[in-house]
Amino acid sequence: MKKDITLYQDNAITKASYNMSALEKDILFLLISQMNKDDKQGKAYFIEGKELMTRKGEEISFSDFKKASSLLLSRFFETMLDEHRLLQSSFISSAIYHKGKGLIEIRVDPNVLPLYCDLKKNFTTIQLDMALRLSSKYSKRVYEYVSMLKNFPNPHAIIDLMELKKRLGVAIVKDGELVKDNYPLFADFNRRVLRVAKAEIDTTDVNFTYEPIYDKNSAKKVSAIKFTVTKVQTAETIKTDEQYHTILSRLVNEFRLRQDQAQQVLATTNRQEILKTLYDISLERPKIRSIGAYTAKLFNLV
Repeated sequence: MKKDITLYQDNAITKASYNMSALEKDILFLLISQMNKDDKQGKAYFIEGKELMTRKGEEISFSDFKKASSLLLSRFFETMLDEHRLLQSSFISSAIYHKGKGLIEIRVDPNVLPLYCDLKKNFTTIQLDMALRLSSKYSKRVYEYVSMLKNFPNPHAIIDLMELKKRLGVAIVKDGELVKDNYPLFADFNRRVLRVAKAEIDTTDVNFTYEPIYDKNSAKKVSAIKFTVTKVQTAETIKTDEQYHTILSRLVNEFRLRQDQAQQVLATTNRQEILKTLYDISLERPKIRSIGAYTAKLFNLV
């Protein structure tokens, strides 16, 4: 494993609103890791599929790798640069996929490059390998957000719930009107996004808590979320949770769940209950036609 790298990005990028798959985000993380302040406009950056797989510790099909780079071209974002300037752009301006090499050649829009290279204040620091090992696309974005907070004198912030959903790509708002919300019920948003993100991110260098803030006029309506960074560690001092990774490995390799499904189970179910359920499944295994589908059903993933 290569040495971990610290990434830097303007807080404007951290607070931007966009939707992006986990693999696209990982490609973007590797792209950022190559940038520096002396880069000229139009410089080509090369992203290797093999390096990404090595750092993540998992296989990635080159067809998915190619598709992700293509989608990354279409990912539009907008963010306030200052009080008077709203930037609307894509993250990259071009991508060339080199067949047979698993290599993507990327160039970046001139307006976006300074947000990663010309940083003097108000920036976020992210640990590359920590970010890459997060499976959920939402976890990666929340990780960026709490990594921004860790640099604050008082590392906490309250963010409007709809604004958070917009940033994560959960909700789409156009001209002040809500077009789409994947999780309109807070209970679903909490279970599928926030709790999963916390469980994953708590294995990284940043630990945090969150709490719902209720609307003044409705004791049942959540209007905002308060995030508080509780602990920041260096990569070298992080202790691996052996039980977590053992159960995760069993869920994926033995019981055939996807990585994101396995992490959702660990984020939402007591570990002793998980182990008991896996034991019960093992007893019934000779009768089970599809172990993955059966396991997913018992853990309410389908």
